[in-house]
Amino acid sequence: MADLPRVSKHGSADLAFAWQCLLAGAVTFDEFRAWAEHVITLLPAEYLPPHMIDLMMAEERRDVTAFIAETIGFVPRDTECDDGAQRAIWGITALRGTHRPDDAGMSAKAARALLSRHPEVPARFLRTFPFLTLPEAA
Repeated sequence: MADLPRVSKHGSADLAFAWQCLLAGAVTFDEFRAWAEHVITLLPAEYLPPHMIDLMMAEERRDVTAFIAETIGFVPRDTECDDGAQRAIWGITALRGTHRPDDAGMSAKAARALLSRHPEVPARFLRTFPFLTLPEAA
């Protein structure tokens, strides 16, 4: 079932991407939990890892950010994003108005420029979070 979200310990690229988006501020905690709920609706019961319920039900952002390994039992890994693509997630924060230059280590303008070099990042963002939209790049 190749099109199912990859959220298990043995294949966690989609979970890692969503988590990276939360850490960067590209999505809010409520949007991350909505993503977890969305994933739960997509996965057949036999493929649903119990930690997805834990993520959907998490009450505190820090349970998902600082304590992810304790919450789900492993640290998710994204095998699709190289360093440049991971940094391009900051461009999503710039588009959504949540950019934090001190955390990103770059201006919002520089972050948006990364998106043009990594167009796969906004496309993946919209696939991962189909209930969200992105404003056009300025």
